[in-house]
Amino acid sequence: MGFKDYTTLFNHSKTTHPVQIGGNVNLSNHPTVTKSALEDSVHILTIYPSDEDKYDLLTLFFNIRQQIKDALAERCDKVKHVKWYLNVHVEFSRETNEGEVDNTHPYFKSGTYILLSKNDIRDGDINEAFQKQFKSFDENIARGSGWTLKQVMFMELQTIQFRPIGGSTYFRITETLEKAMLSLT
Repeated sequence: MGFKDYTTLFNHSKTTHPVQIGGNVNLSNHPTVTKSALEDSVHILTIYPSDEDKYDLLTLFFNIRQQIKDALAERCDKVKHVKWYLNVHVEFSRETNEGEVDNTHPYFKSGTYILLSKNDIRDGDINEAFQKQFKSFDENIARGSGWTLKQVMFMELQTIQFRPIGGSTYFRITETLEKAMLSLT
């Protein structure tokens, strides 16, 4: 099932799956850690959930949305053109047939997007990135695996400087060289 935007998805989850929704606290800032490499052309912003949203992926998405937009704008200011994607790390648990608790720590990645300037940051791309992650997350649970969300570990915004292909120099081929090339074919 697809949703046209994140707000529709969030409202659907809030009304259809109320047990899954945590506190509806819109926190603008969560603890973060940044890492970079290759003279800051590769950059990872790790956003950690707060106590209010670490048990509900949709609430976390809702609460960090502006922080993602601000970070993308900052990266565009710094390196101009950017490729980006989101990666969420969660912890699932389930009870085994032997009565023991089994844990796993999967990642769910969004698609990759390109920004040529901070004016290109679109809510639709961020919504789509969240939806892709949530769809993968939901399918993982729905397969009858018995896994349940124990907690959201963190969300990563991964960016890399993008250098679009541009024009290069032009030079005129002389007639002699042109004839030589034609004779080779």
